Amino acid sequence: MVSAKKIHHRDARRIVALVAYPSVQLLDVAAPADVFALANQFNVDPVFELPIVSGRDWIITTTSGVEIRTRSIAEVAPSVVDTLITVGGESDGVRMAVQDEQLQQWVRHCRQSTRRFG
Repeated sequence: MVSAKKIHHRDARRIVALVAYPSVQLLDVAAPADVFALANQFNVDPVFELPIVSGRDWIITTTSGVEIRTRSIAEVAPSVVDTLITVGGESDGVRMAVQDEQLQQWVRHCRQSTRRFG
C-alpha cells in the first residue's frame, strides 16, 4: 500500500512508479505491482514503494471497468524514481497521456536520474 505522503527524497526504499491513464489494462498495472510487492516479502523491510501515478490525482477506469486511484505526479519528485514503468492500454488513453504536457514534462525529468524504464 502506498502512503499518502509526498515522495520528494530518497530513503531506503526504491520508488517504482507505474504511470497509468484512463483505459489502461488492469493486468499491465497489477502484474508489475505484484512482482515488486512479492520481492518486498523476501526482505525484513520493504525495498520497493509502488506509487501508481498519473497527470492528476484521479480515479482511472481500466479496460475491464476496474477503478484505480492514482497519485498525482506532483506528489512524486522525478529525482526519487528508481524505476519508471508506463503501462499499456487502449489507444484513446495512450493519446490522452501523450497529450498531457505536465505528464510528459515529468517523464522527461525522470530520464535524468531514473535507473530503469519499462
